[in-house]
Amino acid sequence: MRPIFFILVSLVLATPAGAQETALLETFLAMSPQELETVQVQLDYLGSSHVLMRHLIFSAQPQPGDAATETVVAVSVEELQGLIRNVRSALNIKRAQPEDPWVSVTITSPQTEAAKNFEATLYRFQAEEFFVLMRGSLHADPKDITLLEGQANIDAMRELQSWGCAVGLIPEGIPAKDVTNQVHVTTSGLRLNSSTRRFESTAILTNASGQPIQGPIALVVIPLVPNVSLANAHGTICVTSRVGGEFINVPMPSQLFAPGETLEVTLQFEHEAGMPIQFTTKVLAGVGER
Repeated sequence: MRPIFFILVSLVLATPAGAQETALLETFLAMSPQELETVQVQLDYLGSSHVLMRHLIFSAQPQPGDAATETVVAVSVEELQGLIRNVRSALNIKRAQPEDPWVSVTITSPQTEAAKNFEATLYRFQAEEFFVLMRGSLHADPKDITLLEGQANIDAMRELQSWGCAVGLIPEGIPAKDVTNQVHVTTSGLRLNSSTRRFESTAILTNASGQPIQGPIALVVIPLVPNVSLANAHGTICVTSRVGGEFINVPMPSQLFAPGETLEVTLQFEHEAGMPIQFTTKVLAGVGER
């Protein structure tokens, strides 16, 4: 028997007194931008006991959380509004024979009145749609080339890619293309950034194929030694080769990587003191999933 998962969607406004009352989703959809500044959206995985997931929290005014149990991501009020609308859109999807319930969300906001609480359950097909919509509203879809112009929420992109992969919500139908054999990659020597205390390397990609390559272009970094990670990664690989490897989207001036054109991206590394930093790379391209 396969394990059963739940996505419990909860919107809660907490008070010092701890009182609560049931509220409609529209209560939260109607909140002003000022009220939304105190709202937190928390995703929780309620699946099989052998999978331990940290709380994933989105907030316009993030507070430091427990690093062992929580990941807190800063979002704009607009992104938070979109996230709440995504809940309504997912709940409106109906099927005659629903699948198992799948994951979870909690939303809280300190108020002076009694706490209001909204809860709902999303079946897996609803959760899959919720995830797709959520990546869009949070500007966190790693295959959306329009986000390469500086509009992406990189923290949300990285954390959602990891979370969605772990709970089985990233679509597997159309993976990105492996174009490693068509792109020549050179990397500079490592240099220490005195402000971040991280070692950096510049990667230069050249289209050596003679044909344009559809973006976005993602550079996958594969460490050759333990305890080395890409600090500025945009996400982890989920559905293509090297599952679990870290990737970074490469800035592009247009949607096509032209023959002979070069692109450049800075790689920032975290590593254990005294350990060498050695790595190789792969290149993925197109609007498929990473």
